[in-house]
Amino acid sequence: MRICVVGWYFDDELYSSLWRVNHYRGFTDIKYPVFIIAHRNNDLIANCDLPCLLEENVGLEWGAYNQYLTKVWDGNDSVLFMHDDIKFLPLIIGDEIKPGELVFDKLAAIQFDHAYIFQSRMEDVVNYGRHGRMVYFSERLLRLIKSEKDFPWLKGKEDVYLALKKIQNINPEWSLLKKVYVPNVDMGYEGKFGKYKLQFIDESLRLG
Repeated sequence: MRICVVGWYFDDELYSSLWRVNHYRGFTDIKYPVFIIAHRNNDLIANCDLPCLLEENVGLEWGAYNQYLTKVWDGNDSVLFMHDDIKFLPLIIGDEIKPGELVFDKLAAIQFDHAYIFQSRMEDVVNYGRHGRMVYFSERLLRLIKSEKDFPWLKGKEDVYLALKKIQNINPEWSLLKKVYVPNVDMGYEGKFGKYKLQFIDESLRLG
């Protein structure tokens, strides 16, 4: 699995986590290669020694993901696309506290062709089950999309859900529009994390 990160916020904690993931087995054997599509210059990018492409912010996150697909991805391996306003909470396994970045082993084991990643069912509901800070694409799905030059929904003819449903109908043996919950990944919401995010979401649900 490869990882594409949209660089907007440049949080030092997040990029430290990504550096550890990228160098999981040392400098010569990278387990989950990380690549950043950044929308502005930032000293952190240069100092953390991760490959990066500086691109104009066109099409928000899907535009950035498309820049990775068309300019970086070599046609091999699945890709986890993600925002950079995310925190990895420590994992408690047995009697030990483990680094939160171990969650990437779970994400790399996803058997679906496409899945939205959420921290909880509540965040799934808030995002209407169709948008998240992380989204997984299998290699064969990306090959199909790249053969069409761009993500189909960037052409303005249909939204993400309808485009993926069409692909699913053409390939009924594939598994698209699935959901995966990862409780230890705190995904920023309107710049808020943890209990502040939960309070914000709760208030939004009650008002809306």
